[in-house]
Amino acid sequence: MPPTLNVVRTEARLGRGALLALGLLAIMGLGCATVTLQPPEDARAKTLFLPAAEKGDAVAQFRMGQSYRYGSSGVAADWSEARRWFFLAAEKGYKDARFALGQMYLAGGPNLSADGTQAVLWLSRGAEQGSASDRLWLAQLLATGRPPVLAPDAEAARRWYERAASESPVARRELGRFWEKGEGGAVDNEKALTWYLLADSATDAARVGARLRPAQVARARKAAEEWRP
Repeated sequence: MPPTLNVVRTEARLGRGALLALGLLAIMGLGCATVTLQPPEDARAKTLFLPAAEKGDAVAQFRMGQSYRYGSSGVAADWSEARRWFFLAAEKGYKDARFALGQMYLAGGPNLSADGTQAVLWLSRGAEQGSASDRLWLAQLLATGRPPVLAPDAEAARRWYERAASESPVARRELGRFWEKGEGGAVDNEKALTWYLLADSATDAARVGARLRPAQVARARKAAEEWRP
């Protein structure tokens, strides 16, 4: 029977809607091997982020930086472009872009040499705007360093622990350890005891307090009682 006549009779029996459904199933390969259909390309970088980024929107510039850094949202990975967009957003004071730029310099990658000085510069600018946890993270990074890109800097680490101390008992305990060990400055067990008391670290406080005269312990306790973030 001619194919045309088959279509006419089928349409007569099932109606046009059912015929279209049958055609769709045939195209998808019903009863055959699985057909993989490619999803539409995610083109947000150029269709959504780029127009706003070119107008100076810091959030959109940050999104463009992310897209180029990870090769997402419809663009290929390009660290030069990522750095450029992160820099534009970071210069506008966008905290996440400052952290992203600092981390790129810390790690290094395609077309971007690792640079400890630039990493600390941008991470510090981000931490200044961020939370106590951001400052604590930076203090820990500076305390340990990231060889060979970033050497440990105990003095800088202590300063960032001090800036995190108001909200972080971990930072307060670390300050006690720094003064006890003389990291970032001379050994000062009286200051170490003050910070251990503020951190509620009884074991550390007892150990250091045993080395001090009663008058020194009394001063340390008073300093802890009077301390205000």
